[in-house]
Amino acid sequence: MKTFALKEWIAGITCCLIVAGCGSKEPETVIQEKAVEQIIERGLAQEGKTADVNINQDNDSLSITVKDEKDGQTTTTMNTTEDGMQMNIDGPDGTIKMQSGPQAKIPEAFPADVPLYPDIKLQMVVQNENQGFTLSGTLSDDVNTVAEFFKKSCVEQGWTEVMVMAQSSEMHMLNYKKEGRVLSIMLALANGEVGVNITTGLE
Repeated sequence: MKTFALKEWIAGITCCLIVAGCGSKEPETVIQEKAVEQIIERGLAQEGKTADVNINQDNDSLSITVKDEKDGQTTTTMNTTEDGMQMNIDGPDGTIKMQSGPQAKIPEAFPADVPLYPDIKLQMVVQNENQGFTLSGTLSDDVNTVAEFFKKSCVEQGWTEVMVMAQSSEMHMLNYKKEGRVLSIMLALANGEVGVNITTGLE
């Protein structure tokens, strides 16, 4: 996914949610949508890109479509509920899917050889065209117990240790590789819970 566009789309989505909200098509809302469209188009123009931006939103969803000078089209859609948010970014370079909140689930394509700690409370899941995944969540167990679980489980699943480091008794960084893929696990104790971040993908 092209970095310049992604920055502007996320900025545009944020602007829409703040100034307009996912709500009715009142005249002021339509005006705000058009203003955000122009902001994104100007942002792209500053990086030498031209694009036609269209924003549509209703009570629970928002979509932004960007069409560049080569007729390449990228669409960002966001759906919000009381249980969280889902966002998809579809474009010429592939698809990125993001989930956040209690409704976040492990994707079916998530690698079976990447260990998952039991009863992890997922907060965010990002999937990049089946080539890369990021999971973030929390655990109530002791951080050292969690670290030992991942150290043992990764080796059992055939991962080769690249670096294992404990910056303190409250933070661990674990890095592995396997058959052209990498796996990074970060653990940090905060407010009585262990924050877990798992990232895996191609080297």
